[in-house]
Amino acid sequence: MDDLNDIIHTICKNLELERQNIEVVFGENLEHEVDKYCQLFNYEKIDHFNDISFYNGTAYCFGNINDKWYIFINTTTEKYNEGRLTSTIMHEMLHIDDFIKFGKYIEIFDFNQLMKHEDYKGFYLWTEYRAQKFCYLDYLDEYHGLMLDNTNWNNQIAEEYMIRTKEMLSNIEYDYRISKWRNLINSISNVYQYDVINILRNSKYEQIEEIFKKNQDKLVCNFGILFQILSSCWSFEQYQKCIPLVNKLIN
Repeated sequence: MDDLNDIIHTICKNLELERQNIEVVFGENLEHEVDKYCQLFNYEKIDHFNDISFYNGTAYCFGNINDKWYIFINTTTEKYNEGRLTSTIMHEMLHIDDFIKFGKYIEIFDFNQLMKHEDYKGFYLWTEYRAQKFCYLDYLDEYHGLMLDNTNWNNQIAEEYMIRTKEMLSNIEYDYRISKWRNLINSISNVYQYDVINILRNSKYEQIEEIFKKNQDKLVCNFGILFQILSSCWSFEQYQKCIPLVNKLIN
């Protein structure tokens, strides 16, 4: 538990979050845990884009986003994996940081009202992409010594990751045609790893461009543009400048 507190304290310091506003809750079913806390705080629960029952973790606020946040951790997937637990905590705290900045931008501070805002759908895509991308970079650094300066890059590891991510990319067109917005989050998740590998190898998006340029479906083509925006915005300050274009692409 002391290690967990140290992790949270360090991330809070880096993100300039208040440590006393972060509480971690462990449970076997995140949907049930969030339901219990909604009842506890007499707070309306609104539907997420996906079922969170078996997520590794999720961040939730039961009122003002500038006050207390709860990070719910799935004990069935995280309890015995310290590395994954750290990554999940980092992932959720990046979301918290983004939510606070987004709320300030749209001048809405109630968690539920914020999620009903017209700009939320695009913001949700971006914050999910950013959190996964940062945590993946951290994972490669921690477990493979792969840094952005390429000094420790191993070509065999690079090829293994490129093969896997290109296989995932091949499913994007199918995902997009079948379920449109509902599966967009999954498509984003498939792309961020490819994005990270390209960063580490200092290469270009040949595979991405090849997939989307040949496609006549406007929505699929828009995803290629959307990907470029998401991959270039490392901070909310950068993302907020792209909000009108993102809304146009996904609506």
